[in-house]
Amino acid sequence: MSNVDLSYIHESLRHLAVPISDLTIDPNNARLHPEKNVKGIADSYRRFGQRKPIVVRKNGMIIEAGNGTLAAIKTLGWTHLACVVCDDDDVEAMAYAIADNRTAEMADWDYDVLGKQLFDLVEKDVSIKEVGFSDEDLDQLLSEMDKTAQEIKVEERKANPPPRQGGRKIKNEDKPSDTGSEPATGVKRTPPPNQDHVELKKPEGAVVKQQGINQLILLFDDQQFEAVKGYLHEIKVYHDTTDNSTAVFQAIMEAAIKYRRG
Repeated sequence: MSNVDLSYIHESLRHLAVPISDLTIDPNNARLHPEKNVKGIADSYRRFGQRKPIVVRKNGMIIEAGNGTLAAIKTLGWTHLACVVCDDDDVEAMAYAIADNRTAEMADWDYDVLGKQLFDLVEKDVSIKEVGFSDEDLDQLLSEMDKTAQEIKVEERKANPPPRQGGRKIKNEDKPSDTGSEPATGVKRTPPPNQDHVELKKPEGAVVKQQGINQLILLFDDQQFEAVKGYLHEIKVYHDTTDNSTAVFQAIMEAAIKYRRG
């Protein structure tokens, strides 16, 4: 086997290499491998090579775990796969094949962590297809992340309801008018006690940091400002949130990921 190129198999596994012509797809495999799955495996193996062996039954060299892998590496033109060969009978082989598939699908994703990791990979110019995700998967993931964030907010509101507001009821004449921020009566509002009202004027794109909170200040002309307000409202409705920062973050993250896709 010294003349065979096994560079795509991790060095520690090359002594387990078996010609794929000696391997047999399990005809009774209950796990289906559609084209999308096979392509995903192939994309991963193309980038990372083979880093773990497949499992093969000695009698007939029938694959117990790795049928999708065999189908994928055939599309890459590879000639060998690293295999662990087990002397299983029919029952043991069937049981292992089911257990291997079932235990893998019982795991769950932490969508928040996964989303951040995928975003980091995109930032570093790593194709998400090489880690098994399509553009449609990424769109679904963003939706799941937003759903999770909304559920967390609901639970936080239940656990920490806002305090009841005391004091007199606001009369109609004290409410802001339709044409400005002052009450309809024309009486000017006074700042709440112990609060400094300082008008901040920063250059475009300035970032203000205080107590762990980052504030990004952007400047728009009147036409841009009205357009941004409309877009922001649509984004908040789409993501079912009333928080401006959450809406802006979601929009920027989605736009950045789509931009990175090319």
